[in-house]
Amino acid sequence: MRKWSTKYVDYMHFEIPLTIKQVDGFEMPSDHVGQYGIYDAVRHVYQKTSLKGLLKENSMLVSKRHFGAEMEKAIAQVGAEFRQKH
Repeated sequence: MRKWSTKYVDYMHFEIPLTIKQVDGFEMPSDHVGQYGIYDAVRHVYQKTSLKGLLKENSMLVSKRHFGAEMEKAIAQVGAEFRQKH
């Protein structure tokens, strides 16, 4: 069993509402503080790609398991379309 330590960081504030629990049950003490800039950026990427079905009027659906991979593909797609257009 791995021992976890909070020797240097004892609490975190994070902007993207995803937390990761370790196999042994350790979870870093933290709070989601939100960030409108990140929300707006993710919303923009969703609107420009096939992920637009995940947008709601005042919220969006986010996959806990696949968010990173989905966003990576979507950002690459938005970037490629922008470069082709400009």
